[in-house]
Amino acid sequence: MARLLVAEDYPALAKVIAIACQREGYEVERAGGRARALAVPGVFDLAIIDFDLVDGRGTDLALELRREGRVGVVVFLASESDHELCTAAAALGRVIQKESGVDELMACVRESLEHVRQLAQAVGSEHSTTVPVARSGMHKRVR
Repeated sequence: MARLLVAEDYPALAKVIAIACQREGYEVERAGGRARALAVPGVFDLAIIDFDLVDGRGTDLALELRREGRVGVVVFLASESDHELCTAAAALGRVIQKESGVDELMACVRESLEHVRQLAQAVGSEHSTTVPVARSGMHKRVR
């Protein structure tokens, strides 16, 4: 079962996304902001992150989670059309406009996780859905 992090500061939307993910069979942790997302323990197969959180940018959260080796795949939720921000986010993961709806978001999540599963299978790690994250070797990897 894939483990997902949903970092969205609008509680109603976060709940809808979490329910949709759980219906797909994913384990979901929700966080309403950057600090809360960083406080959730463990490693995630995928993170769904809002562009603008109450306490920071979603792109900064994604970079920090990656730096810690806690997530490999990121899907951003965008409600704005700031070209510079969209470009920065696209370099880190996929960008889905909130107006596209939950169905498109879930299709993106399924595609992303399937791609990771295929990559893991290709390198002989059939039981892992987590994308390998480059590590410095200074920290112990947690599985």
